[in-house]
Amino acid sequence: MLEILINLFALSISAGFIGAISGLGGGVFIVPALVLAAHMPMKVAVGASLISGVATSAGGGSYTAGIGVTAVPLPAALPLLLSGMAGLGAMARRRRVSSA
Repeated sequence: MLEILINLFALSISAGFIGAISGLGGGVFIVPALVLAAHMPMKVAVGASLISGVATSAGGGSYTAGIGVTAVPLPAALPLLLSGMAGLGAMARRRRVSSA
């Protein structure tokens, strides 16, 4: 188990390094690496990449909001967040209804 974690850690560090040097996101490299090297299913690899992106964005966003450097003021960001969540909910509902 420890060997698997060490290998995944090395894989993610390598993908992040290559992504940072090339100017591309790390997900461009980590998803194929997880699928090909770690034999993960594609959906799991994409999900792992998305979760890491959300965590990184949340951390960076909370830091910049804490020091007062934001591109979008909070009163304007809240309706954007709520409308995005409503759109996702509508898409999920439509998908459930059409697959049933």
